[in-house]
Amino acid sequence: EAGKVFVKDLSATGAECKVASDESGMATGKSVVHITPDGARTMITSLGAAVHFGPDDLDEEMIKSAKILFIEGYLWDLMNGQQLVEKAAKIAHDNDVKVAFLLSDSLCVDRYRKYFLEFIENSIDILFCKERELIRLLSESDITAAIKKIMGRCEILAITGSDKGSIVVSNDVHMIEPKAGVTVVDTTGAGDMYTAGFLYGYLKEHPHDVCGKIANELASEILSHVGARPEKDLKELVKNVTG
Repeated sequence: EAGKVFVKDLSATGAECKVASDESGMATGKSVVHITPDGARTMITSLGAAVHFGPDDLDEEMIKSAKILFIEGYLWDLMNGQQLVEKAAKIAHDNDVKVAFLLSDSLCVDRYRKYFLEFIENSIDILFCKERELIRLLSESDITAAIKKIMGRCEILAITGSDKGSIVVSNDVHMIEPKAGVTVVDTTGAGDMYTAGFLYGYLKEHPHDVCGKIANELASEILSHVGARPEKDLKELVKNVTG
């Protein structure tokens, strides 16, 4: 039932959701999210049927027709996650598709540090992460040292710093101020919305600092209420930045 709801809701946004229904195997994954008064969230997740998603399940034509392939670090937790990711990235690069990568979680970084570093070095164009994730990935003491260590390994680096805003590193370093007056209610989905906003701006060929401002604007909307789905018109929020 959860899978059917997921497909229906995703399709209603206008996204193409090519997912077949199968009631003979494991159930769709679920996640219980606990939110503390400061807005921080802890997720307890059962991957369910997703744990079996592997290289043979990739839609190669969909990847070839894309402009950007987006990959999350969590995919390494699947049974054949590394093979899945490596195959998808190769298909993308062979067809001039950019590859964007989100580190996902500090514990995920700890589990797969060696593989993440190799993947970033060999396959990534755009890297998204939190400050603490990048520091842990590179075993550095602060974010400045971590940025210096990773510069040149990817085309664009976008780092979120919670209430400190974000940093976008490409040819230049752009410090993106946080949106003023935002009360953090729930951080669930804020990183994903930041990533989505940045990639939207990138596809619209906005300067990288503007991409960061769009990302901050959209992430701030998610932070302001409980739940990971926006309650305001995202197109209007983008106009606040781009005019």
